[in-house]
This record gives sequence, structure tokens and C-alpha cells, in this order.
Amino acid sequence: MAHKLVKYRLNENGTIPDFVLHGDHTNGLVSFLYVRDDTVPPPQNGVMLCITVDNPTGMFEEIETYEALLEYISEVGSGWKIKVYHEKNPTYVEQDYDPVATAQWVWNRIQAINS
Repeated sequence: MAHKLVKYRLNENGTIPDFVLHGDHTNGLVSFLYVRDDTVPPPQNGVMLCITVDNPTGMFEEIETYEALLEYISEVGSGWKIKVYHEKNPTYVEQDYDPVATAQWVWNRIQAINS
């Protein structure tokens, strides 16, 4: 794959690393699935997922398979709740987080951008 799905942190000065894919990319992910990590001082105290630019270099950990993505998302999202908006009854309803649906949504994007 030319573009990669990775876990990353902000730069020491709080900026987004150059390897993060930005712009008008339908299948891009920027700072998705933020997980706080208080073992590291701010502004680097969070781990996020993104899709990278073509052939990236930098400080990140690649997620190479759907299975690895699902394992990571299932681990960090254990016990999470999400709020879903319902148009018929304009309110937010709390639901259990679905790591399988999220993993598939993310994996579809990395596959599409590399096709």
C-alpha cells in the first residue's frame, strides 16, 4: 500500500505531522479515534488514527491488517458509548460503540484510497 493506516501523536509543538493526509480526500481520515494517554505530556498525550500521504516517513505505528485494526479498536473502545441522532424524533440516543462497524468503515477507506 502506498498510503498507510497509522496510529500517531501530534508533534511536540502541537501541530499535525506532515505525513497525515489532508485536503479534499473522500476517503481520508484525519485525527480519528482519539485515545487519551496521560503517560505522555501534552500536547502529545493522545493517540489517533489517520491515513497517511503516499509513501510516508515519520513517527507512527502502522496498522497493516483489518484484524489488527479490529483488535486495536475493540481494545480501546471497550465500554464506549456513542450518541446517534435520530431524525424522526430529533434527539440523540446513546448506543453501545460498535468496533466491528468502525473497523470496517476505516478499512474500507484505506482500501479505496489505495485502489
